[in-house]
Amino acid sequence: MASHVPAGVCAPARPMRLAAAPRHVAMCRYSSLVDPDREALSPAQCMAALEKALADGAALSGIVIAGPGDPLAETGRTLDLLFAVRALAPDLPVRLVTAGLGLPSALDALREAGVDGVTLQVNAVSPEMAAALYAWVRPGVRTLRAAEGAAALLAGQAEAMQVLRDAGLPAEVEFLLVPGVNGAHLHDVASWAAARGAVRFSVLPARSSAVPHTAAPHEPDDAAMAAAVTLAGGVLPAVDGRPCAAHGEESDEALDESGLYDAAKPYVAVATSDGVNVDVHLGKAEKLLLYDVRQGEVALAGSRACPPKGGGEGRWEALADVLADCRALIAASAGESPRQALLARGLPVVTGSTTVEEAASRIFGVAANMGIVRGR
Repeated sequence: MASHVPAGVCAPARPMRLAAAPRHVAMCRYSSLVDPDREALSPAQCMAALEKALADGAALSGIVIAGPGDPLAETGRTLDLLFAVRALAPDLPVRLVTAGLGLPSALDALREAGVDGVTLQVNAVSPEMAAALYAWVRPGVRTLRAAEGAAALLAGQAEAMQVLRDAGLPAEVEFLLVPGVNGAHLHDVASWAAARGAVRFSVLPARSSAVPHTAAPHEPDDAAMAAAVTLAGGVLPAVDGRPCAAHGEESDEALDESGLYDAAKPYVAVATSDGVNVDVHLGKAEKLLLYDVRQGEVALAGSRACPPKGGGEGRWEALADVLADCRALIAASAGESPRQALLARGLPVVTGSTTVEEAASRIFGVAANMGIVRGR
């Protein structure tokens, strides 16, 4: 019989959960008590939250990139955040929480960005139950409802578990317990997860508020949660997914909102040859363009010359001084030495081939400007 961890037993170090995903790929009619309804943080806010937790000496066992939406609904945004997180906390394991749709095509990029494991949100394994739980499913550009959406979700999740197993990436399954709806389905889901190589099964309590929310939610009590964990624990290692009172999961939500905006670092620096594309290697950059946000849009704020080439570590220390008011530096690529040197001075380096507008928008957490970066 597989072991289980009872409710109330917690470890001295907990993962930090970053609510980083604004959009959904599958809209469940029920929400979790662990992740209350709220807007997702921007990538810049997530980085500020993580930086503060590390500076405060928080005992973190890892980092979890999660909702309130799904990180794979906007894969590019998530990848940018993952690279920044990995630069700031290279030794902490990073886990992604997702419904799994789109995972097979994104898996290689996620692994390159530093994802060490994936938690799949699986609340049903029968089409009838999935149709009762989900208002809609969007596996691509088209929104599916009822039986069609349920079938697409189940097929996508089965494929996601298979590619994770083939890739040797640890997969966990997260189950949202909705009393009177899918409680009797829990054993089937746990068995499904165990058969597909899941290493752990986590039970979360639902706040039974439908979309739109009902006036009288029915929530699982401690006894119901304990019974659910015990039942799942007969199939594979299972845990109560609620944060412990004594060692609560580190959360971006617990931070003072004012601490997420650093007025001393209003800019993002970009290595670009034309002001349109991120296309310059950091080591070859002679100047960097600076961007800020005005009236909710990314705007060009000026440029700064890079220190002369050569000089070893001293060049990157000088560049950190030049960019002391920047929250991030974006380049097409960068060597490990400058990455670490700049990170040590509080400047994470984000790399990748994209447009200036797209990259800066993701860092600032604002919408793109319809292809136009405003001038000064």
